[in-house]
Amino acid sequence: MYRSAFAIAIGILSCMAYIVLSGIIVSVLLRLSQQEEQHYGRVWQNLVNFMMCVSVFCLGILGALSLLMIVGVRKHRCALMTPWVVMDAIKIICSFMYFITVGIHLSGPGIFSSLLYVCVSCLVWYPIYKLWRDIHSGRYPQHHELESYQPPPGYYATPPARDDTEKAITPVLQQKA
Repeated sequence: MYRSAFAIAIGILSCMAYIVLSGIIVSVLLRLSQQEEQHYGRVWQNLVNFMMCVSVFCLGILGALSLLMIVGVRKHRCALMTPWVVMDAIKIICSFMYFITVGIHLSGPGIFSSLLYVCVSCLVWYPIYKLWRDIHSGRYPQHHELESYQPPPGYYATPPARDDTEKAITPVLQQKA
């Protein structure tokens, strides 16, 4: 139960972060486009517009993957969670490779922030991966209410036969014979 709530919270937070980040990127690139257009002309503005479209598209895809993860957690469908789990694993691998190649050569705060990002990404990804794996293997309960639900005694017992049941069935059985 806690992992699914954690996964939903992470999905909501990441969607909001992608929206905010795309807004920041658009505003920075627009400002950059207006400042540098005087020096480089129309080609520079086209390049900045292209970068803006690509970055907003990529952030939109990541936001859609987060929404898919939320729906997958709510419906207990691992197929809906799979794109987020795979994309986040790729993100962690790329972040770790960046840390190894570039982050080590950075100064104190740079290396610390790079290492912190890799560690936090792993700490966020692992519980959601475990939830995905449990749903995939069928070990995660479909609903937490079903775990504690016990039917009342005699719930599965057959109902007692009435006296008139035999009288109603006898003519039908004689017609078949």
